[in-house]
Amino acid sequence: MIRRWDGGELVTELIPTSHDAMPVVWTDFGSGLQLELGNGPGGSFGVFDRDDQGAEFVESTVRAIVDGHVTEVFGPDRSRVEVTYLDGSTFHHTGYDGFLAGIPRWGWRDRGRKVSYPPYR
Repeated sequence: MIRRWDGGELVTELIPTSHDAMPVVWTDFGSGLQLELGNGPGGSFGVFDRDDQGAEFVESTVRAIVDGHVTEVFGPDRSRVEVTYLDGSTFHHTGYDGFLAGIPRWGWRDRGRKVSYPPYR
């Protein structure tokens, strides 16, 4: 794990022992937490209040990723990250970036390259 201060924000980056595991970075900027994960544009999970609910979401998401309960599907200028939690529930985020991002691509999640990331150990 690497922790560093960046412009008044505490950035934490997990370094997996398995080089194929999904990268995770979260930033604590005082009033909120930002969670970034994955290798494509779908990995920005957003900004959460720095309260019990926000901290619990970030913690449970990071635990699921460390345990290898995460997939990412890649399409043209987009990706979708899906995390499965201990209780079986899931959360996903689709992100877009690039020239083709604004063009609808029906069925891209079915045809895209799917990566199931292994646990950190």
